[in-house]
Amino acid sequence: MSLKDLTTPTFISVLDAWLDPKHELGLVQGLGRASTLQPDLTSARDGLKATHAVSGKVPMDLARLQEKAGVLDRRHDRKARGLDKVLDGLAEMTDDDVLAGTLQAARGELLGPLGLSVILTSYTDEATSAKLADTRLSDASKQAFKDVTIGDQSVAKWVKDWQSVARQLGEADAEKTALEAKLSAGATPAEALKARNAAIRVINAFVGMLGLDAPDAATRARILGPLDAALAKVSRRAKPAATEGGAPDGSGTPTATG
Repeated sequence: MSLKDLTTPTFISVLDAWLDPKHELGLVQGLGRASTLQPDLTSARDGLKATHAVSGKVPMDLARLQEKAGVLDRRHDRKARGLDKVLDGLAEMTDDDVLAGTLQAARGELLGPLGLSVILTSYTDEATSAKLADTRLSDASKQAFKDVTIGDQSVAKWVKDWQSVARQLGEADAEKTALEAKLSAGATPAEALKARNAAIRVINAFVGMLGLDAPDAATRARILGPLDAALAKVSRRAKPAATEGGAPDGSGTPTATG
């Protein structure tokens, strides 16, 4: 097995240990030749972290925000439908023609020009429309909402609940949009591959120089042990496939080469 068979997280873990003062950095700095590659090891590690974050961490966060926005959108739509139906129903049930007219007018003002079709627009448009309801509602509509009670609270309170959900929806959508922009502006697969290849070259050079430094067995084991173990693990996984494919030479011996 060669370095190219290792995962990017494995590279990062190995490099982190070599560069950490609490782990192997002291030993690395004690190597005459290999220690000169410390800046290159740092650069390789940082490059891997920058490119791996884009392909690994961000999509998980994005999925979480997409799920959150979806939940909020369904809640927003449910409350919007409820308010529309309730106002229409109250206007139909009352024998007070003035109140009926006020409730129907308030119904139109509350959801805006699109009416209930507003729930078919984007998350941001839904949030904006709910916020603008305060400016659309007439004084008469606002008073009616305060006076009329549904269940255990006034219509005005139900409206505020709907607007609160809409505001949360807008915030979640804005955060999701920012994260999507960050993802699209992040490292490309080609850049991630370039970072991996650079790390492989630096690690190979480091291992070669460490060999020339000829440290004692304990020092070598401390520095290269995790790398050797990772390569051996990959080799063990590959052996069954090699046997099935008829490889005659058992060429699974781990080597720190790219």
